[in-house]
Amino acid sequence: MVTFSILSKFRIPPAGSLRRRRASFAARRLTAALCAGLALLFAIEAVVSQTGTAPVAVAARPIARGEIIGADDVEVVRFPVVAVTASMTDSIDELIGNVAYIDIGGGDPVLTSMTRAAPLVPPGNTVVEVRLASALDELATGDRVKLVSALGCADDGHSSDGGSNENGTQTDTSPSYGAAATCVLADDALVMGVNEADPDAESGYGTVQRKASFAMPADAAIRVMQSQEAGAIVAVMR
Repeated sequence: MVTFSILSKFRIPPAGSLRRRRASFAARRLTAALCAGLALLFAIEAVVSQTGTAPVAVAARPIARGEIIGADDVEVVRFPVVAVTASMTDSIDELIGNVAYIDIGGGDPVLTSMTRAAPLVPPGNTVVEVRLASALDELATGDRVKLVSALGCADDGHSSDGGSNENGTQTDTSPSYGAAATCVLADDALVMGVNEADPDAESGYGTVQRKASFAMPADAAIRVMQSQEAGAIVAVMR
């Protein structure tokens, strides 16, 4: 019959025959090719996952602690996705105007924990530039410090306002200074800016003075200005 004649043409070759060996060899080659293709596909996926990139804001130059970050100080580059963390940012606008909390190397990612907002003058405060005798290399914009007179104050009330005696005559109750104890002139002064030390300007104690701007209440500012004329002022970290 026709059916049997067609099936007879597709009979499996007997074991050990040349035709059977050729068919088996072709099947093995096909299987090996499929395995190699799958391995290549997985390798490509792994490479893509490793080489995928994302934008990250980095320092365009070394930024010192206390510097206010400007538009030219940061730039966006692409980092491998696997190296990007949640503390990184891709927005330069988030960083411009902030103050560097630590030293940041050129090319390093600027993490959100490395900067803080530039300080604003608190309501009711005034800004005073103060000559410091203390060598505070770590003093940075945004820090809060105590300003202390090295000569001390005889007047515990720190009053800088004139008073009057029983006859109504105006008297001078400005602080008097002595070497007995130190005097806290400003208990909570906010650092608004720090200038470089001036090697040509020395205090009476042979130390190089540096100037810094502080925000503080008006009464503290008056005490600081009066003390500054009398002797050295040091800043103490809170």
